[in-house]
Amino acid sequence: MNCLRVVGCSPLSPIAYCGLVDAQDIRDHIRNKLKAWLSDSLARYPQWVRDAIANNPQWVEARLAKNPQWINEQLKQMSEQGDLFT
Repeated sequence: MNCLRVVGCSPLSPIAYCGLVDAQDIRDHIRNKLKAWLSDSLARYPQWVRDAIANNPQWVEARLAKNPQWINEQLKQMSEQGDLFT
């Protein structure tokens, strides 16, 4: 809530003045849009990434916890080598 107050009311805020906002309204907006945002984000990745996230999210999480660039590195490697299974 304090962050929303600072961003909405501070003259130093990076956005235009918007005044006080209701934290619950923000939470509700995020909750209502989250599924579409996640779907849109996942649609940008190849099928193998989507499958890995859907079928084994803990495995993906463990890889990303060790190396946040893991997916990007895998995509780069596949673009340079090609997919060995196609």
